[in-house]
Amino acid sequence: MQDRSDHYRRRMEDLGKRLIAAEERRRLAQIEADRTSKILGLMRRAHDIADSASDTKAFSLQYLAQLCGLMLTDGAAILMADPDGGGVHGLHEFGAATPVDRLPVSGKLPDFDYLNDCNAGSEIVAALAAHLGQRHLAWSWNTADRIGLVLIRQPFNAAQLPFSPADREVMQSALSIYSEALKRRLARDALVAAKRAAEKANRAKSEFLSTMSHELRTPLNAINGFSQMMQREVFGPLGNPHYLDYARFIHESGEHLLSLINDVLDMSRIEAGRMPLHEEALCLSTTIGTTVQLMRDQAKDHGLVLMAGLPADLPALWADRRAMKQMMINLLSNAIKFTPRGGEIQVAAEREAGGGLILSVADTGIGIPEEDQAVVLEPFRQGRSSALAGESGTGLGLSLVKALIEMHDGRLTLTSRPGEGTTVNLYFPESRLCPTDRTETGTG
Repeated sequence: MQDRSDHYRRRMEDLGKRLIAAEERRRLAQIEADRTSKILGLMRRAHDIADSASDTKAFSLQYLAQLCGLMLTDGAAILMADPDGGGVHGLHEFGAATPVDRLPVSGKLPDFDYLNDCNAGSEIVAALAAHLGQRHLAWSWNTADRIGLVLIRQPFNAAQLPFSPADREVMQSALSIYSEALKRRLARDALVAAKRAAEKANRAKSEFLSTMSHELRTPLNAINGFSQMMQREVFGPLGNPHYLDYARFIHESGEHLLSLINDVLDMSRIEAGRMPLHEEALCLSTTIGTTVQLMRDQAKDHGLVLMAGLPADLPALWADRRAMKQMMINLLSNAIKFTPRGGEIQVAAEREAGGGLILSVADTGIGIPEEDQAVVLEPFRQGRSSALAGESGTGLGLSLVKALIEMHDGRLTLTSRPGEGTTVNLYFPESRLCPTDRTETGTG
């Protein structure tokens, strides 16, 4: 009978130990689950706060408030190492934390330490306890980023929730999360500031170009007008035939310079968003045909054949007349510049499968290398073809056409092969083609 009693007693003791061990494992698992949940919650909230906060201080305060809620603490503070490394100073405080002007520290800062109404193990925690007038706090330090985190509990809370080594992982994770989210916020702020600075500089550039263009156009118009009068010998013969050549050269150079200035002025207006479109229903055959006729003599002087293949049934296009002419003149001027004597330039238009309209200018010129095709579409940029052809300019021709076609809800594409030529296509959407109830304007 005694043996059986001892047997059951041992079994009960063994079962009790197992229950105690199982309960301990459950408690540890619960602590780990709670710790993981806190860390994941902090990670989610940190980046949300970093994106929505008005500035870095607001982000820090909102983050510390979130952290205090998760850790059930009364206050928190972010500290930073002094530049000379001789101490720490407060960066942001929340709740019960008192501002920390500067605390000198002589020894190495621990990555974690805590105080629960007794002597602290490290110099920094003892100094913080004395400075803040608190007896219950925990400390964590991020050596790589030279920032620290302090959590504070009032005594009536500390009796129920004392700081412990179990807080190490959460605090260190919280500090790392804060550091990464802060870097993300600072990078975003720097990007926004750089964007604003670039936009401001671009506006200043556009305004400068616009002002200078206006200032230059006035004397140029006078130069062109007077040189033209000299060419025509309005007030009598010049006396020497060389003077007529000089007057012609002056007029041609002035007209060329005025054209460049107009391009610069137009680009500056477009970039500043101050170039309105005066739209009307245009007869494409007339508008394009007039422009081609205008450029035909220039092409002939360069030994080129300029042809236009325009269907008679082209629909009217809702567009700005001046912009359309400018796009065509720029494209044809480029084609003439970069096509050797004996070459051809073809202007064509057709309806595309999607319902829109394609206007193209194709030449048999020197072509553009693939690596330069994106460059030539940027303002004030030129590809190597310009140098090879011995041509100079502002680098605005194609970029201005691209800007103007985009103002018409369209797009520009460029295909080219060195030695074979270049084709530029202007795509106008179907919404730009006039319905029958719009009156077409036939004048060029």
